[in-house]
Amino acid sequence: MCINSHAEANAKADAQQRGTGRMAGALMYASVEPCEGCIRMIRNETDIEAIIWPDGMVALP
Repeated sequence: MCINSHAEANAKADAQQRGTGRMAGALMYASVEPCEGCIRMIRNETDIEAIIWPDGMVALP
């Protein structure tokens, strides 16, 4: 059985396994614009301030 997820979900899970909690004040860098589902997941499950990619960014409340 193969289970995969988007890179943003993998990065969040890896960071939280390392004990970073909700990553308050962190910035997430991506190589391409994240999908709406990943943006929603990062917004709801972390305290990351923004996701930045080469052509743009989204600030997260």
